[in-house]
Amino acid sequence: MTFWKLALVCVLTSGCASAGRGLQPPDPTGDGGSVDLKGSACPGFDTQNDAKHCGSCSNACGPGLICALGVCTFSCASPLVACPPNGCIDTTSDPDHCNGCGLACHVVPDMGPAGGNGNPDAGLPPTDAGVSPGWYRGTEYCSSSHCGVTCPPSTTLCTDNLCWDTKNAHAHCGTCNIACNGNQHCNAGKCCGIGQANCGNLCIDVLSDAANCGACNNACPPSATCVNGACKGPPPVTFTGNFQGAAGAGQTALCSQWTTFLGQLGTGYSTVTLSGSLDSPGVTCNTPSVVNALAAALKGMSSYISPSCNGHVWSTCNRYNDEVWIDPPSLCDSSNCPSPGRILRACFGNPGYNGLNTVTCSAAPTQTITLTFQ
Repeated sequence: MTFWKLALVCVLTSGCASAGRGLQPPDPTGDGGSVDLKGSACPGFDTQNDAKHCGSCSNACGPGLICALGVCTFSCASPLVACPPNGCIDTTSDPDHCNGCGLACHVVPDMGPAGGNGNPDAGLPPTDAGVSPGWYRGTEYCSSSHCGVTCPPSTTLCTDNLCWDTKNAHAHCGTCNIACNGNQHCNAGKCCGIGQANCGNLCIDVLSDAANCGACNNACPPSATCVNGACKGPPPVTFTGNFQGAAGAGQTALCSQWTTFLGQLGTGYSTVTLSGSLDSPGVTCNTPSVVNALAAALKGMSSYISPSCNGHVWSTCNRYNDEVWIDPPSLCDSSNCPSPGRILRACFGNPGYNGLNTVTCSAAPTQTITLTFQ
């Protein structure tokens, strides 16, 4: 049969040609038509998909294998897809082959020169509060043939495909779309000024606010102030008198000093110390309840006797514009003159009735006595 007659028969019968192979004669060898019209081997076959000619004319895949992209691979059951040389892949969920062989999902690479994603580097702004790295790359995933990113807990995926700690990140504070100004920092998801913290969604100066000193809701005791984020008691109040040991010498000045001292007393103290030139370092009480009760009794000119504080009992007596006794034999008993003892009564008529670690009545030596609340 001539070539044109063969062509006509093929057209009429639609049985001589396969797509991409051209016109072929009947298969003389029984191998599926491995000889083209010119008698040469293989040129008419699809070597990308033909299992008998996979990758090259002479390469036939073994039993149970198919030819995919020119490589012999497994025969895959739906929904798996043959992805040579990786075998059968579920392209609906595999992040390395998402919606097609070799179509890998990729998170944003580390943007700074240091590499890694443990800490922010030059490519991204750092966190302000220092409690987290501020951002993370996250983990890629494939779901329903679409790529996505899973973020660590307490972080938010923003449009740059990075996971941001929006409680602390300067460029993504509170939400992905809010960036703090240069003179602000991000604190608990709110842009606040330097030295401020987000307390109940208000920016509070925790360096000086006594109700939020150093941190939100950290209130200082009454009369204390907040200085650089730390609670400080009221300013120290001190009386210092030079007792000459002779009746009348400097007495008016001592009583005036004492009265001024009493007027300055407040609350919120943590220690009281009675010391002098003949009793150094003196005696200190550091129990705030005792210290402030003593200050209140002195200011109100009332009698008070304390429980033991650091091994000593402190007392006041509402005579002579107040007296201070330490370890009194009895409260407000003028006949008690311990020797040695500790008595301060600046407005008494005779300065010799004051003494620390000396006699305390009439003949006490010249000395300086200091009482300090702080």
